[in-house]
Amino acid sequence: MINFGALEARIPELREAFQNAVPFEHLIIDDFADADRLRRALKIVERAALKDLGARNDNLFQKNKYENPRFFELCDEFQELHEDYLSPRFQNILRAITGDEVFIDPDHHGGGLHLGVKASKLDMHSDFSHHPKHPTWFRNLNVLLYLNDDWQPEYGGALQIRDDRSNAEMSIEPLFNRLLLMQTRSYTIHGHGMTNFPAGKYRTSIAAYAYDLRDSDRISSTTWYPEGNPIKRAIGRNWTALVRIKTKLFGSRTDKLKSLQVAKVEPPKDVD
Repeated sequence: MINFGALEARIPELREAFQNAVPFEHLIIDDFADADRLRRALKIVERAALKDLGARNDNLFQKNKYENPRFFELCDEFQELHEDYLSPRFQNILRAITGDEVFIDPDHHGGGLHLGVKASKLDMHSDFSHHPKHPTWFRNLNVLLYLNDDWQPEYGGALQIRDDRSNAEMSIEPLFNRLLLMQTRSYTIHGHGMTNFPAGKYRTSIAAYAYDLRDSDRISSTTWYPEGNPIKRAIGRNWTALVRIKTKLFGSRTDKLKSLQVAKVEPPKDVD
């Protein structure tokens, strides 16, 4: 599924681009995978009911978003993508680009298929620092594959990234078959505004997270930086403590999502 040969031929160029990127280390790779097979998977997603694709994951800081960490059960194309992500070949590419001994989380905790319906949003935030089930797994890198065929600027949903140290920022269009490798640190802030996708289409992406092994006594959950409402901003700053209390009382919602039994969606007859 992944265009491995094209990536491997460009390793020096990709490494330099990642390490010198502004506002912080990131890399945009277009034509990342087999476009025809990705379109086939995308048509299957667009034809299926939301209840077959994942669970709604709304809170104060994100709205109208569905996610499914077991996306690879939906169709053969996603299964192959999942296997490619976990392969030594892709691991070696990520390590060559970043210079870190990273590996993809096979359970896709917090990741997998992400769907934003019309009027979805994701407030600016920095990601959790360590895997909740593996305290020595440091979240090093977001691996985001966008699947928005025929995306138009008026649909919204472009990713905003900002360095919290310098306030330098940029916008990244979520184009079809575009991979974004993005370093994850406490200062790598990102999110997107309200979307306006047509009926039957979603802001679609596959999110995988790469970790390396690091011990730390400063483990943090997602930290939110919403604009506007001061009460909402205060909650965002204290979100780590609030999530810790909620998890102790009620358990992890992401763990419950991983236990979903998702039926494989058969392609409609008119999908070639």
